[in-house]
Amino acid sequence: MKSGYDRVKSQLPVEYWSNEECLEWVANLPEHKDKIREAFIGNNVDGQMMKELSSKNNLELRRIFPSLNLDECNYLSLELKKLFKSESASSSQDAIALFFNKISPTELELEEEIAQGNFGKVFRAKYAHQDVAAKRLKLNPSLSSAEKQQTIIEFVSEAKRMFLVCFHPNIVRPLGYCVEECTLVLEYLNKGSVESALIKRNELSDPDEMCLVIRVISFIYLC
Repeated sequence: MKSGYDRVKSQLPVEYWSNEECLEWVANLPEHKDKIREAFIGNNVDGQMMKELSSKNNLELRRIFPSLNLDECNYLSLELKKLFKSESASSSQDAIALFFNKISPTELELEEEIAQGNFGKVFRAKYAHQDVAAKRLKLNPSLSSAEKQQTIIEFVSEAKRMFLVCFHPNIVRPLGYCVEECTLVLEYLNKGSVESALIKRNELSDPDEMCLVIRVISFIYLC
């Protein structure tokens, strides 16, 4: 039998769930779901609060949710701990595989190069009949096996970092990854880069340009 966590449709980590997704999890609890739902609605519980609640015992939960009795708080405490233990176990297996598609090299058709940097090159490509951006890691052919393995570890780290911010509206959404080619597959934005908008084409008005710069800097600060 699947747990409530398994049946929640969201693919985000629990701590990023909305109140609605938390209530969906509550709806799948075997016991006390009605009273816990009322408590969650009354306190507008979201994923971040659930994470904090998972570290509390039944007496501490009782103070937060006075409408629940000690037995109900004890039950909620156990279910929250099971929830985060389940997520942690899954993440330790392969965080990327849980949330990205693992893409075969044969599924990805590279077209033109559109950018490059220290990480490698970015190509416009085709995947599943749609335009995508393929960010390919730069691999030195003279690398030893140990060095190549370290490079792949760095690639995996980059993929994980992208996953952690992929739900932000100002960040390009990752669609999958290809380990064999050390390639991240991202949504394709056809209006060019921030650099081209700000410097090369000068398409933005001064207020729009300033707004864009502030949004980019604020996000970098938060990271």
